[in-house]
Amino acid sequence: QIIADFSIKDSGMKILVESDLPSERGMGSSAAVATALVKALFDYFEIEINDELLNKYVTISETIAHGNPSGIDALVVKSDDPYEFKKNSYAHKLTLDLAGYLVLADTGQEGQTKEAIQAVAEYKEQNPEKFDQQYNQFIALIQQALQAIEKKDVPLLGVLMDTSQTILSDWGVSNEKLNLLVDTARENGAIGAKLT
Repeated sequence: QIIADFSIKDSGMKILVESDLPSERGMGSSAAVATALVKALFDYFEIEINDELLNKYVTISETIAHGNPSGIDALVVKSDDPYEFKKNSYAHKLTLDLAGYLVLADTGQEGQTKEAIQAVAEYKEQNPEKFDQQYNQFIALIQQALQAIEKKDVPLLGVLMDTSQTILSDWGVSNEKLNLLVDTARENGAIGAKLT
């Protein structure tokens, strides 16, 4: 798309991507690769890039990869800051100054987003009232987490992570390996654990 938009003659370029970020793990790997690639192409073709252009082409790439991306991955991979984010609504930068560590563990399994969405849809169809209650609880957990971050209440964040994981498990989003990692983390002193 960049070649077409800027009337660049296609010189038969071959692009090889190597990344240490595991793909399909909910960590923004595709957005990180897309951001790096777009910046590299603009640099190679000596075209000045700005945030608007970067967002445009990363969004094209993310749409190809995910169909209907939220935009959060594209936002955070180019920033050192965390965000409170709601698709098509807002992105507020957060100050994160907590006395604790966030440990990421990888099951080695690729994410199965379509299957997870289907599992949630089936759960919602079979348990509409319970789903609505849990969904509202999940939204409340987000607000409580934001307050806990502001108050630097790390133990409360742990509880909120655990509660989120329980809901996600009920919805069929978690799996045996993820549950094992969550349980192992808790058994070894983590104050909370959940999937990404």
